[in-house]
This record gives sequence, C-alpha cells and structure tokens, in this order.
Amino acid sequence: MSARRQMALLAAALLLSAVAPCASELPDPSRNIALLALDAERDLFDGTVLLTVDGPVTVADNYALVERVLAAAARRVPPAPADRDGAVAALLAIHRILAAEGFVYEDHDSWEQRLLGHALLHMGLARRRLDCAMYVTLYLGVAERIGLPLAGIGLPGHIALRWRLADGTTFNWEATVPNACDDAFYRAWKTPDAGAVARGVYLRDLSRGEILASTLYVRALVLSERHRPAAALRAVEAAIALASGDPDAHNLRGLLLAGTGDADAALQSFDRAVALDPGFTLARRNRDRVRRERAGNETRGPGSPAPDRAP
Repeated sequence: MSARRQMALLAAALLLSAVAPCASELPDPSRNIALLALDAERDLFDGTVLLTVDGPVTVADNYALVERVLAAAARRVPPAPADRDGAVAALLAIHRILAAEGFVYEDHDSWEQRLLGHALLHMGLARRRLDCAMYVTLYLGVAERIGLPLAGIGLPGHIALRWRLADGTTFNWEATVPNACDDAFYRAWKTPDAGAVARGVYLRDLSRGEILASTLYVRALVLSERHRPAAALRAVEAAIALASGDPDAHNLRGLLLAGTGDADAALQSFDRAVALDPGFTLARRNRDRVRRERAGNETRGPGSPAPDRAP
C-alpha cells in the first residue's frame, strides 16, 4: 500500500474517532427522509472537513446539496402522473438532476470502502459516488418533497424503488442503472429466498423507519471496521428498533455480540437472521462458527488454555 493510501486510511479513521450514541426513536415525520439520513450520521462528522479528491467538503455543504436537489426536483419533475410512461419520465427526470450534480454509481461493500467511510451518505455526497442505498434515499427525498407514490423495497444486500400507480399496479425502479423492472428481475438477480419473499422480508414496500434503519446499519458496519464495537452495537440495535425484520442487521448484531464473548446472545441474533431468511448462508456460517467455539470452550473448561490460532 502506498504512503498516500496509508495516510488516507489514517485520516478516515481519525475522522470518526469520536462517536456519540445514536437515537432509536422513530424518524420525525415532518423532516425529509434524505435530511434525516444525513442527521443520523451528523455526529460522525460535525466540526470536520470531509476530504475528497476534488477538495474539502463540509457537512453544511452536504445539507445544501440535498436541498438543491430537492428544489430542482420541485421545479423540474412532473407532478404524479397516472400512467407508467409518465412515472418513468418523472423518475428519469430525477436521475438527470442527480447526474447533473455529478453523481455516479459506486459499490461500497468492501472493507476498505467501509473503513474509509465511503458507505456513509455524507461521504457519498462529498465524493459524488452513490451506492444503491444512497440513490434510494435521495429519490425518496424527492418523492416526499413533491408527493410521488414511491417507496423503497429491500433485497439481499440491495435496496431498490417501487412506484405505485393510481390503479394499484406497481413497477420497480433500479436507480443505479437507471431502469424500470419487475419483481422477476430481482428474483433472478438477487435470488432472494422464496419463503422470505412470501413472508414479506424482501420485495415489499419499506417504511420511512426502515429506510432510516439502513443508514444506521451502514453506520454500524463502518464503526465495526474501525474497531469501535460498542458504538457499532448501539448503531445496529438502533437499526433493529426501526427495522426488526432486517436479517442483515441481526447478523451484524450477532457478530458484534460474539466479539464481546456473549455467545448466547450472538446465537439468538443469528437464529433470528436465519429465521427471517433461511437462504442467508453467511448468517448460518457465523452461527455454526460461534457454536463450535462455544462447544470448544465448554470442553476445555474455565481454566484451560485456548487452542492456538493461525494469525
């Protein structure tokens, strides 16, 4: 790793060094969802400058940017149309507004991206690099501002949008492309467990609280990568308070609890994740690993030395 890259990682780690507990209250119904998502991360960045390739960006700059996007949408996006063609035209108008601000899609799923904070909305805005959750949050912010019948829908490791037409029919919108699609597209692409879909874990409309929970979940991931397990646990528990049916959040809570040595509580979280999504292979593996470790500890007894582990 280059010296410049090492400095960037160090700067990013220091940026989130002071973390306050996050609230788990239901989101303020009078405040726009895009601004609420920024609020949920604000204490991570207040008093700092977000370092980007193009120069310094502040928290205030990000709020101003979101307000600019919302104002542009209010002027340029057609009011709620009755047919699918009109709805697609409105969604494309939102996409053009975001593209005009320089936003492009970037996946933020790697450990390094999380360590750098790139998965946080504030950093995504500052860098003009948005993942699927960020796109959805901004689209929903526009929908709230101008009254569009748009909702988020959850999938394994992904989030997308759904438009509900006046006749009750719906279609989905993949904001990262952008493109209109149906449920069959996501069943083939993301292969959600059929039972989990039938129970409403995936491919259903998400509430405002569940959308905000995705921001808190990302916050927990970032804090976990930065070795702040207590703060990460507070964040993921706040996410679960808003979205108790999110398998990813329960899996992350299990990992964090396992790290504290609370195997029983960790296993309960993994059990919940698997119950919600029986196809969640990673949660099953995490559960099996913790079961093996607990069994090994019980076999050795309280005074026995732990086995050697490969570094």
